[in-house]
Amino acid sequence: MHNRGMFLIIFHVVSYDAWFYATHRLSHTTYLWRFHKIHHEKIYPTFLDTNHGHWSEFIQSVGILLPLVWYDMHWMSFILACMFTLTRGHMRHDSRTAWLIGNHHMLHHELKSINYGEYYLDYLFGTLDTSHHKRINGYMRL
Repeated sequence: MHNRGMFLIIFHVVSYDAWFYATHRLSHTTYLWRFHKIHHEKIYPTFLDTNHGHWSEFIQSVGILLPLVWYDMHWMSFILACMFTLTRGHMRHDSRTAWLIGNHHMLHHELKSINYGEYYLDYLFGTLDTSHHKRINGYMRL
């Protein structure tokens, strides 16, 4: 894959991450929590629970489309970015993959007021919990 394709994959993923963080953080506000709490019904979810939630939460995935505002569609980059974010999302919701990617998001399901998005965004916005006694650092931080 050439450089433009790799750039677009990263651009799609980072756009998704930023959009997801912002909308997920908003979904924990008093008004929107009534919709998002469905997703949090299971404190210890599995990959099957990744998309469990109110139908309106599809808005959290829209961020992956934002690069299309600036660039023409590059199908392979878009498909690979979608596959990556989808796989990562399912892994984030299953403790069996904590050895690989950590349990950052699993702690969010348990505590609800930390770890809203990806490690780098939680660090940047001060919502990363690094002190929790149940924290598992996986081999990769996807």
